[in-house]
Amino acid sequence: VYNTYAGRMRTWITPTQDGFYHFFLKSDNVGELSLSPDASFSNLAVIATDTDAATGFEEPGVSTATTANTIQLLAGVRYALQVVWEEDNGTDFCQVAWREDNDITPADQLVPISGPVLSYYGPPALGNFTSVSSTPGQLTIAWAGAGILQMSDDLAAWTDLLTATSPYTSSMAPGRKFFRLRR
Repeated sequence: VYNTYAGRMRTWITPTQDGFYHFFLKSDNVGELSLSPDASFSNLAVIATDTDAATGFEEPGVSTATTANTIQLLAGVRYALQVVWEEDNGTDFCQVAWREDNDITPADQLVPISGPVLSYYGPPALGNFTSVSSTPGQLTIAWAGAGILQMSDDLAAWTDLLTATSPYTSSMAPGRKFFRLRR
């Protein structure tokens, strides 16, 4: 029923050994992968974009979903990593893999990054969305806890809905609308 949405994942990645790494992105439908040269999310720079939902991880130079050049990372240093993706239909996923430059594992056999190299990133607990429902022409969002509801058309510019209370009902005008809670 709810198959049109966008997501954002933020984490810190901490390599266990010095090296030069390629990053690989695959998402359904489109995605954008950003990495910071340090632990600050304000220093993120886009390193890969996936515009083709039908592909898996691809070798460097084949598409923009893989870093063309390696990125030097140092063991024990925490780097901010973010991926944003949009889902329009079909299967829902976004995955990120990495490979050291001297690793010969084929890109299509890589597995998503997991485990102790990833650290939780998130603000202190806010409110949580408890339900989303729609009727013809209307969308209703309910949440519990604190937070100011925000709305966006593009995931870049957000507008505070200062008078919004839970449950909040919005007309489903043409175009996409994204909602989130902020502190």
